[in-house]
Amino acid sequence: MELPRHTPEMIQRYLMKGYWSGTSVLDMYDLHAKVHPDKEALVAGNTRMTWAEWKRWVDRVALGLHELGIKPGDVVFRQLPNSAEAALAPELG
Repeated sequence: MELPRHTPEMIQRYLMKGYWSGTSVLDMYDLHAKVHPDKEALVAGNTRMTWAEWKRWVDRVALGLHELGIKPGDVVFRQLPNSAEAALAPELG
Protein backbone atom coordinates (compact mmCIF):
# COMPACT_ATOMS: atom_id res chain seq x y z
CA MET A 1 0.00 0.00 0.00
CA GLU A 2 1.37 3.39 -1.01
CA LEU A 3 1.33 6.00 1.74
CA PRO A 4 -0.03 9.44 0.83
CA ARG A 5 2.67 12.02 0.18
CA HIS A 6 2.47 15.72 0.91
CA THR A 7 2.82 17.80 -2.22
CA PRO A 8 5.30 20.69 -2.27
CA GLU A 9 2.35 23.08 -2.48
CA MET A 10 0.70 21.55 0.59
CA ILE A 11 3.95 21.68 2.55
CA GLN A 12 4.49 25.35 1.63
CA ARG A 13 0.88 26.22 2.56
CA TYR A 14 1.17 24.46 5.96
CA LEU A 15 4.48 26.20 6.68
CA MET A 16 3.10 29.62 5.71
CA LYS A 17 -0.02 29.16 7.88
CA GLY A 18 2.13 28.08 10.83
CA TYR A 19 0.65 24.56 11.02
CA TRP A 20 4.14 23.17 10.54
CA SER A 21 7.35 24.75 11.76
CA GLY A 22 9.86 22.77 9.74
CA THR A 23 11.22 21.37 13.00
CA SER A 24 11.18 17.60 13.36
CA VAL A 25 10.38 15.67 16.51
CA LEU A 26 14.02 14.61 16.67
CA ASP A 27 15.12 18.26 16.39
CA MET A 28 12.94 19.01 19.43
CA TYR A 29 14.46 16.08 21.37
CA ASP A 30 17.93 17.39 20.57
CA LEU A 31 17.00 20.89 21.70
CA HIS A 32 15.41 19.73 24.98
CA ALA A 33 18.34 17.40 25.70
CA LYS A 34 20.73 20.31 25.18
CA VAL A 35 18.77 22.97 27.08
CA HIS A 36 17.18 20.81 29.81
CA PRO A 37 19.28 17.62 30.02
CA ASP A 38 18.44 16.87 33.67
CA LYS A 39 14.72 17.68 33.54
CA GLU A 40 12.24 14.84 33.52
CA ALA A 41 11.00 14.03 30.03
CA LEU A 42 9.18 10.73 30.44
CA VAL A 43 7.14 9.04 33.15
CA ALA A 44 5.57 5.72 32.20
CA GLY A 45 4.73 3.30 34.98
CA ASN A 46 7.93 2.77 36.94
CA THR A 47 10.10 4.24 34.17
CA ARG A 48 11.36 7.79 34.60
CA MET A 49 13.78 9.43 32.20
CA THR A 50 15.46 12.81 31.78
CA TRP A 51 15.76 14.49 28.40
CA ALA A 52 19.42 13.45 28.15
CA GLU A 53 18.54 9.81 28.89
CA TRP A 54 15.62 9.92 26.43
CA LYS A 55 17.87 11.27 23.66
CA ARG A 56 20.47 8.56 24.29
CA TRP A 57 17.77 5.88 23.95
CA VAL A 58 16.25 7.44 20.80
CA ASP A 59 19.73 7.69 19.27
CA ARG A 60 20.36 4.02 20.12
CA VAL A 61 17.09 3.00 18.42
CA ALA A 62 18.04 5.01 15.33
CA LEU A 63 21.53 3.48 15.28
CA GLY A 64 20.08 0.00 15.64
CA LEU A 65 17.75 0.59 12.67
CA HIS A 66 20.67 1.94 10.66
CA GLU A 67 22.75 -1.14 11.49
CA LEU A 68 19.84 -3.30 10.24
CA GLY A 69 20.04 -1.51 6.88
CA ILE A 70 17.10 0.85 7.37
CA LYS A 71 17.75 4.03 5.39
CA PRO A 72 16.13 7.49 5.42
CA GLY A 73 12.88 7.30 3.49
CA ASP A 74 12.31 3.61 4.26
CA VAL A 75 8.94 2.78 5.78
CA VAL A 76 9.12 1.18 9.23
CA PHE A 77 6.07 -0.08 11.07
CA ARG A 78 6.07 -0.41 14.82
CA GLN A 79 3.43 -1.97 17.00
CA LEU A 80 3.97 -1.58 20.71
CA PRO A 81 1.66 -1.28 23.69
CA ASN A 82 1.29 2.10 25.37
CA SER A 83 4.63 2.10 27.21
CA ALA A 84 7.97 3.83 27.67
CA GLU A 85 9.34 1.70 24.81
CA ALA A 86 6.68 3.06 22.46
CA ALA A 87 7.67 6.62 23.36
CA LEU A 88 11.33 5.78 22.69
CA ALA A 89 10.57 4.71 19.11
CA PRO A 90 8.92 7.86 17.76
CA GLU A 91 8.73 9.14 14.22
CA LEU A 92 12.35 8.60 13.33
CA GLY A 93 12.83 11.51 11.02
